[in-house]
Amino acid sequence: MAESKTDWRKRYLDTLRELEDREKHLDAADELLRQTINRFGLAVADSYPRLEGDVRALRDAARKEAPLEELGRYVQGISQGILEEEAHRAPEEEAHEPPAQPELPGAPDLPGPARALARLMESVVFTDELEEDKSDLLEALAGPVHTDDLGTLIERGARLVNRMRRQLQQEKYELSGFLGQLTGALSELDRFLDQDCESLEEARASGQALREAVSGDTDRLQAQLADPGDIERLEAAVRHHVERIRQHMEEHHERERDRLEAAESRNRQLRERLEHMESESEELRETLRQSQIRLLRDPLTEIHNRLAFDERLRQELARWKRTGSPFSLAVIDIDHFKRINDEYGHKAGDKALRIVARQLAGSVRETDFLARYGGEEFVLLMPETPAEAAEGVAEKLRQGIADTAFRYARNPLAVTVSCGVTGIQPEDDEESVFARADEALYAAKGAGRNRVIAA
Repeated sequence: MAESKTDWRKRYLDTLRELEDREKHLDAADELLRQTINRFGLAVADSYPRLEGDVRALRDAARKEAPLEELGRYVQGISQGILEEEAHRAPEEEAHEPPAQPELPGAPDLPGPARALARLMESVVFTDELEEDKSDLLEALAGPVHTDDLGTLIERGARLVNRMRRQLQQEKYELSGFLGQLTGALSELDRFLDQDCESLEEARASGQALREAVSGDTDRLQAQLADPGDIERLEAAVRHHVERIRQHMEEHHERERDRLEAAESRNRQLRERLEHMESESEELRETLRQSQIRLLRDPLTEIHNRLAFDERLRQELARWKRTGSPFSLAVIDIDHFKRINDEYGHKAGDKALRIVARQLAGSVRETDFLARYGGEEFVLLMPETPAEAAEGVAEKLRQGIADTAFRYARNPLAVTVSCGVTGIQPEDDEESVFARADEALYAAKGAGRNRVIAA
């Protein structure tokens, strides 16, 4: 029983930690979205002084941690104000020398905040139910984003994050409810066991009482037999004592029968309760298993996601510090991915991501760890692999992608990847090893793309 309780307590704590990790990830996404909104406000205040009051209200709301939907409405109002300002400035601009383009990020398509929002959406791990909404939002962000559209897009992103929060909270409620039922069932089991112990004690006391009663009647009968005297009186005494012993035996058997029936009833209830608990626990195990899969899997490409990569990188670093066994990291990025989205649409980009992921997954070792890091970027951890060997592996992967025939709606697509590779170094931590591989990737991009550079 103690082992069973300990096992359930461990599962409960593990599940809570898992849900807390997901909530921390959403908190970080929430913070990034708020920072994006704040920077948007600062940029507007610099270029449109007349909207300073509206910007101040937006920043005050962000500082007071107002709901994201409310911040989105502020942004939408400011965007409308920008349109009115631009319309008012237009006649003056026709009469005077054309001014320089406003420095508001992305005028007229605001690429700065839009890019930040897109990166935010890529970094958040959504459930399968929300992944389609995320893809729709990313497709909207991939096209031209005008000032009056940004508030609506930010509000859509806020709704996605909040819906994910509600789903996590619902999972917590369901888990807490089940564990409450389990605690009640275990308490009921304790009560059954206590009743069985009490029943055993009653049986022991009843047996002792029977022995004492029979022993007393036997002693009295023996005393009367020692003085036979009157035969009729002796015969009556014998019958009396025999009848007393028989009554004691019947009363004892009746009590034992009642206790046996009560014990059988309790055992039957206990079996039914345990079967129900086992069924519920199996459902919970399956739910947790599916939740774990969703948490660590990228729904689009069906490979591991950034959360899974972060955890595996920590494990590899810990193993390297413990054993000194080397490992390498490759960062792989699809070349000209935005061009694919712009020319063929977001669905073509999704198909390219799936094919690249499948090609990479089919070309690495079972001991390697492949994940989608975000957007069009993949990461590959190669245990027991020094940097020189990892560079050769990355080159084979790059060549394999370049040789793969990509088509969308009967149109051929030219898809290549650039790779940055590095091996673990003595002073490295999680950030430094990834940053070095990322710098090598950017060097590969700058050198013309479709190549591997090691650092």
